[in-house]
Amino acid sequence: MDIFILHAVNNLSASSVGSVVSIALAQWLIWVLLAVVVGLMFKKNGARALLKQLVVGVVLLAIVFGVVNVIKMLVQRDRPFIDQSIELVISAPTTAGSFPSSHAALAVAIVSLLYIFRIHVSKQTIGVLVVLALLVGVGRIMVGVHFPSDVLVGFVVGAIIPFAAKKFL
Repeated sequence: MDIFILHAVNNLSASSVGSVVSIALAQWLIWVLLAVVVGLMFKKNGARALLKQLVVGVVLLAIVFGVVNVIKMLVQRDRPFIDQSIELVISAPTTAGSFPSSHAALAVAIVSLLYIFRIHVSKQTIGVLVVLALLVGVGRIMVGVHFPSDVLVGFVVGAIIPFAAKKFL
């Protein structure tokens, strides 16, 4: 099933428009997501609280990134573009290991910062942010650097760590 979904999603990037969309989702959307979340944190709490939240948020995202990379070293799963039938749309990642997806984990962790810091926003806003985080993962599959299971586990890791950390904040 992993391979079937990989091929179906990766084929979406075969056209020039699909290629541009996949690159935007895979490489740039996470930065938009981060900017929106930081903007919401500033809007709700002001500059003074934002500074503290940014420090804690950076530490939390670093922990997520570290855990993901430890898992990558333990699992050592080849990236899907090693298979010649997968089109690599972006430059080959310099990091080894496909499992789990760091981008997917960080995208979910970024959205979870709103929960961690009790930033109340509308359900519609949360819904949009969750969809954007999911699209980061889809983009990583589209460009050929992750299997769907890499992205799924990345989402899980990116959610578990911040929610577990909330007990200590």
